Amino acid sequence: MAYAAVVTTSVVASQLQAIGSVGLILEASSLFSNVIAAVGLPIVPILGAIFFHESLDGIKVISIILAVWSFTSYVYQPYFHESTEIATKHIQSNAQESFKAVVPLRSV
Repeated sequence: MAYAAVVTTSVVASQLQAIGSVGLILEASSLFSNVIAAVGLPIVPILGAIFFHESLDGIKVISIILAVWSFTSYVYQPYFHESTEIATKHIQSNAQESFKAVVPLRSV
C-alpha cells in the first residue's frame, strides 16, 4: 500500500511540474522555465539526504554545485550586462569630450 501511495504521489507531482513548466513557458519564457527547473534541481538531493538519510556522493555534490552556479549566473548576468553598458557609455562620452577639447571644430 505504501508503494502505491509513493508511485501515485510521484505521478501527480511530475504532472503538476510539467503543467507548471508549460504555464511558465506560455506566460513568461522558456528561459525562465529552465531557470526555475535549475533552482529545483539541488533541492531534491538535499531533501533526500535530510529525510531519507541518503548519502551525498561526489556526483550529487557536483550536480548541486553546477545547479547553484547556473542559477547564480542567470541572476548575475543582467547586473553585469547593465554595469558594462554604463561603463562603456561613460568611456565613450569621456572620449568624445576629450577629442573635442584636443581638436577644435573650425567653421567653414
